[in-house]
Amino acid sequence: YNKEFGYAYDLINDRESLIHNLKSFKAKLEGFLCDFHFDSLNDSSNNSSNASINNINVNIENSNVLTVSITFEEAKKKIDDMPGLTDAEAEEIKSKIDELEKISKENINKKKKWEKVKPIISFIIDKGADVAIMIMGLILQMRLGA
Repeated sequence: YNKEFGYAYDLINDRESLIHNLKSFKAKLEGFLCDFHFDSLNDSSNNSSNASINNINVNIENSNVLTVSITFEEAKKKIDDMPGLTDAEAEEIKSKIDELEKISKENINKKKKWEKVKPIISFIIDKGADVAIMIMGLILQMRLGA
């Protein structure tokens, strides 16, 4: 390779040299497409690089809001309409909903409310996914978290 004249292909006879040079050209062309400046990088007399450096900052804000809104009365009506529950089970679940309503209205701290809600959660989980999801929606509305 001669910097002034480029590659002298007449002087390259072996296949490996040709393949090496073609791969080198390919890499340089791909770099050229990406706006890399090889002249400034290969010039040994130039210690400072003229290659452009792009600083890109991307800020992405994502906000998901999930609103679960169900009243205690709506929950009791849904329990009455659920197939697969016996009348006795439906009444028992509705009594637990009444307990949750009383707990939510009590003027006690979150820790004590949480202690009262835990046994209801244990009871409700055994009653099936539909019941558990609905009751957990009520509990989430009570804001028992930190």
